[in-house]
Amino acid sequence: MSDFVPFSVREGHREFTFVQGFPPALANRIHRWINKIDVLFPVDVVESMALSLQIMDFDRYATLNNLFSHALQDSTLALDVLELSAKHAAEGEKIAEFFDLCKHEYKFDTKLYKFVPRVLSSQVEALKAVLSQNEIVGGALLKAWLALFTHRETERDPNVCWHSCIKALEAAYAPLVTPNDAKPTLGKIRAALRDGSAKFVTPLTGGVDFIVAALELVGYEPGRHQDGKTAKAATEEQAEMVLFTTITLCSFAVSPLISRAAP
Repeated sequence: MSDFVPFSVREGHREFTFVQGFPPALANRIHRWINKIDVLFPVDVVESMALSLQIMDFDRYATLNNLFSHALQDSTLALDVLELSAKHAAEGEKIAEFFDLCKHEYKFDTKLYKFVPRVLSSQVEALKAVLSQNEIVGGALLKAWLALFTHRETERDPNVCWHSCIKALEAAYAPLVTPNDAKPTLGKIRAALRDGSAKFVTPLTGGVDFIVAALELVGYEPGRHQDGKTAKAATEEQAEMVLFTTITLCSFAVSPLISRAAP
């Protein structure tokens, strides 16, 4: 199912988006977490949280559960309460797990203890641009995106994401770099760019070497040349880095920000 693209997305009736606001599908899990930490959560901290969120009509002796139930009237306020709760709770990192489960538009940074955007808006816009300019490249990128960011945790596959990124790069760069190769590969494309950089021009800082370095950063998914028993699985963090790098590289090719030099 990791290669499944919803009908409504394929036909352009809606865009594939992250979960936004308070995630209803996780309501029970989050409520259980709130109930668990509520027992030892200081009342004075709850009062301070209510004041900082400008909830002036709140009972100073109310519990965290009361505050959270009150905040659910506004999904943004509910996220405020969750963020503040995580900072003071012994198991605050649990919030990160919850929001990763449903691929929310925000992820919880366990070092900064705050919500941060899961994907930069510039990456989303770059993906949309590629989708509108090249159907083959865009299709491979969309498959990679869905393999990593599908709402169904059991259907996420970082290796499929990585493999689809390679297919997108091959489709984006082969017509320009190795047009006469019937079976272009990422390795051949990299080598041709590296060894024949003078044949190409780009306004990018760092020139063609910058693109070559970025292509090398993508590389191949772990265990590509191993059998199924010993192949390593890519992590979501690795696949995310590869996906965002690939989106940028593909946007360079289809824009185009790289072309053949005049003879």
